[in-house]
Amino acid sequence: MSLRNFMMVAGSVLVSLVFALPSCAQTEPAPILAVVGIIHAPVESPKPNGKVFWLGAAALAAAKTYDAAETQALLDRGGYERNPLYGAHPSPARLGLFMGAMFFGEALLFRMTERSKHKPVRWLGRGYITFTVAEHLRSGACDAGISMQGPIQNCHALF
Repeated sequence: MSLRNFMMVAGSVLVSLVFALPSCAQTEPAPILAVVGIIHAPVESPKPNGKVFWLGAAALAAAKTYDAAETQALLDRGGYERNPLYGAHPSPARLGLFMGAMFFGEALLFRMTERSKHKPVRWLGRGYITFTVAEHLRSGACDAGISMQGPIQNCHALF
């Protein structure tokens, strides 16, 4: 295993562990239905964990910034973008605008899943953000490793 692959795996494991740690605070199950006599008390949803959201949003922003910077460096070296949404040779403004819009949408989706009262929905959101961060880190590292003088290289998706 090369050093670059080892660093990517170690980074992915670290990000996964950081998202898993705050779940220790949510070990008590919420009461399904509290009954006092014949009056039913409303079921409270758990308070959203702001630390998890801000940590996930910061990790996503850092990974997207790294990916965008390495993509722009590759474009400056004479490479091209394979994503048809961006075009073959996007300008820095277009690349930043699309990355910013995607970040806003993913962060909003993550915020909505974190505010859910259903534990599986929260964990699906955390898993999605972890996967997205790992994918952007892998893509940025792949872009940084492409040499324009060497053989043709393609950055393939993680899955």
